[in-house]
Amino acid sequence: MKKITSITLENYRAFYGKYDPVLLENGENVLIYGENGSGKSSLFKGLRDFLEASNDPTFSFIRNHHDPQTRGSLQVTFTDFDDQTKDKILGTDTNHSLNDPGFTNNQPFIQNADLVKGFLDYRRLLEVYLHKEERPNLFEFIVLNLLYKYPIPAARYRIGEKWKQIDHDLFNVYNRNERIHGNAITDLAEFESNLRLTLNRISRQVNAYLLRFFKQNMRVNYTLAPMRFDYGRGKWQWNVIKDLRLDITLDGVALTNYSDILNEARMSALAICLYLAAQRNIPQNIQYKVLFLDDIFIGLDSGNRIPVTKILQHSFPDYQMFITTYDRHWFELAKNLFKNSGQSWKFLEFYAKKEKPVNVTFTRPLIIEKDSAYDKAVQYLHHDSNPDYPASANYFRKHLEEILSKQLPEHEIRNEDQSKIEAYRLKDLLKSAEKFLSKINDSVGLVMLASLNPYLHSLLHPLSHNNLSSPIYKAELIDLQRVLPSLESHLISLSHQYRLFISVNEKYDLTFQVNPSHTGHFKLRAEENHYLYKDTNGAIQVSSGKCRCVVSYDTINGVKTQVRTHTANDVNFNYNSFLGSYNTIHAYLIAQPATAHLIAVVNPLTELAYTPRGGNQTTIEDYKNSLAW
Repeated sequence: MKKITSITLENYRAFYGKYDPVLLENGENVLIYGENGSGKSSLFKGLRDFLEASNDPTFSFIRNHHDPQTRGSLQVTFTDFDDQTKDKILGTDTNHSLNDPGFTNNQPFIQNADLVKGFLDYRRLLEVYLHKEERPNLFEFIVLNLLYKYPIPAARYRIGEKWKQIDHDLFNVYNRNERIHGNAITDLAEFESNLRLTLNRISRQVNAYLLRFFKQNMRVNYTLAPMRFDYGRGKWQWNVIKDLRLDITLDGVALTNYSDILNEARMSALAICLYLAAQRNIPQNIQYKVLFLDDIFIGLDSGNRIPVTKILQHSFPDYQMFITTYDRHWFELAKNLFKNSGQSWKFLEFYAKKEKPVNVTFTRPLIIEKDSAYDKAVQYLHHDSNPDYPASANYFRKHLEEILSKQLPEHEIRNEDQSKIEAYRLKDLLKSAEKFLSKINDSVGLVMLASLNPYLHSLLHPLSHNNLSSPIYKAELIDLQRVLPSLESHLISLSHQYRLFISVNEKYDLTFQVNPSHTGHFKLRAEENHYLYKDTNGAIQVSSGKCRCVVSYDTINGVKTQVRTHTANDVNFNYNSFLGSYNTIHAYLIAQPATAHLIAVVNPLTELAYTPRGGNQTTIEDYKNSLAW
């Protein structure tokens, strides 16, 4: 079987501009929350268009009406999955598109999927029960909507299409003696027989759903009047009997006016069961099966919503399902139900985001794929009816704390006593970040951190604005929405440009040969972690980092002189880097008459002796060169 694993939208219907792909890497089902006007229905119509265009070469691409001059596309990636294990089969991705102009989706498996696709929105549900009659005639709805493309394999036709042909051939003749009219009369009898067989299967399935999942003592049957052709007294009175009505019993009592007796929740549930039963009884031997339910839970209460979700899980495991809702509470509840269903689901949120690319302000869909602090911040910022800027600022702060806690080296997010900085202490995290980026000479990252300074007050004190709904506050948050992903992306890419070299508290030595019988010894220690990093030219450098001289002494004619101890407060024996330790000590020595002749080496790292853990003594320069990047 096949599943959609990626959807990319560009300048199509409500989708202005090009969007990042919606990735469904494991062929997940999709549950979407979205406000009205957020683009849910455009996705519904987009996937429906994609499938229908595979069988319709005259299909017209619908560009976003705010940019009618720019071409767009709807690109879909399909991947094969094992029918038994449901595992993804690697190397089977195929890309197909609905382009403007030109289509590449006219593939047999897509064309077959179009013929049996299940796309249902709330408006179609109303056609079952929103009628003035007590028991409305549903022939047109059931035959031309519900069962329009329902296949009758033995007869090699689809119910709705066949009915349209029969209806045309019955009436579009000069008189009753024409062959085409006579053939239609014959076809009418066969059509009625096949329709009854189909309705029998569907009604049995509906009653099975009602009994198993709803625990209601409600049953559904149908009455189909004999489909005969009535000629009347002339052609102006020709008529075909097409009368199909539902028979509903509740607690064993037949309901003559079920629309009046059953509440909207029960009627909606019944309509959904009819639709799902029809969909489930379609012959299933096709490669891609899809069910897209757009806001169908509107008329259902929770007692009827949960059974519908169970029907979906039980009866459509081989379908890829897309479900939308504008009910936030139901979205959260359904999300928990589906997470524990044993099936693979992805949860998306759609919001209407204001755009002003030129001089006109309009909204475009904003698609949120995750449930991170950043996503929640964006949701509160761009909520169409009830934006909450303090909540947005609070979640942006949390996201920034997460970025710094996760993307900085763990050794760097430490207090003075080397305990880890708690994730909620933003000021301390920013200070650690600035210190680390300075160590590895990352000017780009330092500029990004500096760009956050104007917004720190809002992040640290989200309720402090004089007007919590002011455009100024919103503008600050929009800037944060732009800046934070750039910072996160930079820190992620930066992680491949450095590695820990020498850790805090590790020791190294420096010696100076004053003359053949006199050697100066300096015992030093790293007070901070030191890193190797790649500079802008790709050359490997050693970072800065505090270090200090702990003790020093001389050996004269092989005799060790008195050891000199240097405290942590002695500024003359504290340094900002390995290079600094050499240069400072050398400067001190050449200021003394006895050692003024000492000449500095070109590369001081060759003079610093270091013994790695479990290794032999070497120099810091040689150790640097020995490490594979």
